[in-house]
Amino acid sequence: MPKSRKRGGAKAHIKRVQKKNNTVKSDMNRLRNAFQKEMAEELKKMQDQKTEIIEVEDTDSETQTT
Repeated sequence: MPKSRKRGGAKAHIKRVQKKNNTVKSDMNRLRNAFQKEMAEELKKMQDQKTEIIEVEDTDSETQTT
């Protein structure tokens, strides 16, 4: 039995490979977007903590100098 009868030939192979590539690409994009979202949230938290610490230090140093 020739290969074309077993799995559909070259045209079917190209279609399967394209489907696989699209699936992999969409999975990678989804994971990348989720990672970027989490990193943005983490950076925002770090920025908030940084400004809170600076504000506390500034008020403490002002009361000590006066």
